[in-house]
Amino acid sequence: MKNIAIRKLLCLAVAAMLVLSGAALAVSAEYPYPDWALTDQAAPVEDTVSRAETVWKTLYGTVTAEELEFGELRYWVYLPENYEPRHAYPLVVYLHGSDVSYQQSKYTPWVYSLNKSASRVPDVLREVLEECILFVPQAPSTKAGTVAGSGWSNMAGGEWKTATEDTTGSSNYLKAVEKLMAGYMADGIAYGDSTYAVDGSRVYLIGESMGGIGAYAMLQDCPDTFAAVLVRAGIGDPNAVAAWKDTPIRIFHGDTDYNVRYESSVRMIEALNAAGAKDAQLITVEKGGHDVRKEMYRTLDEQGNNVYLTWLSQQSRPDNAVTREAAYWPLAAAAAAAVVLLAVVWFFRKRRTGQD
Repeated sequence: MKNIAIRKLLCLAVAAMLVLSGAALAVSAEYPYPDWALTDQAAPVEDTVSRAETVWKTLYGTVTAEELEFGELRYWVYLPENYEPRHAYPLVVYLHGSDVSYQQSKYTPWVYSLNKSASRVPDVLREVLEECILFVPQAPSTKAGTVAGSGWSNMAGGEWKTATEDTTGSSNYLKAVEKLMAGYMADGIAYGDSTYAVDGSRVYLIGESMGGIGAYAMLQDCPDTFAAVLVRAGIGDPNAVAAWKDTPIRIFHGDTDYNVRYESSVRMIEALNAAGAKDAQLITVEKGGHDVRKEMYRTLDEQGNNVYLTWLSQQSRPDNAVTREAAYWPLAAAAAAAVVLLAVVWFFRKRRTGQD
């Protein structure tokens, strides 16, 4: 009878081990990125004219809330075509300028902005960053930024031509963007049956003009998030750089810019240097106006490598890294528990055998 009881206990231990292992495998398939949808409105974009669609899958979503007083926030998420479920991808956050709101164009802000310049950044990003997730929010108003709070900060567009600093902070639209970004980093991005994981050590921020203003505001709100930042013709708060001074940044500005004063970028780089920034640089485009995207995206070195996007892709924040391999800890815990249980069973069986 004793041997039968021991055999039953042993069988129960083995069964428990199998159940725990199966459960752990199911959890580890997603942990720490559970299935998560963008919004109820999220759906593939079908009418977006974009070369990016040939190399990325596209999700579209909207955010509506009473706090978003100028209309809904739209956003696009471009996902790598060839998804590796155990691979975490870099995330690129792109903040557009005031001239590419969704009421002005049927294009996504990213593509619309690029059509105004010679560069095709999505293709360049793919070449340099290999596989990445591209997050493109879009401001709501035809004159986004003209009215305080309608763009990425609370500064009115009429102040841009004269201001050399922006102390108004992030708008409710930018706060909505930050909330979405935090969700991507924590939970991944659901597309069909797959969940695209974000590599927290490689989250990058690009902001142009009004988006450059938003980039500085976002750095204030999320000082430990970004591995590197590119800003074109932005306005920030020189007195608030200490919190994010260790974030590598490249600032681009034409010295004859009549839309956003060149002095605003000079003040930011001077403040960063004074705060002890180790990797901050102002790239001045001599006789350059407001649109210096070509210099920002298409500058090549002697070997033909893209200078600034290559630099961007080489930056990382190791402390923020969360890899999918870490998801195997439930399996390891279950296996350890099963081993302990079997050892206990073996011990008592041996003890009873010795007593018999």
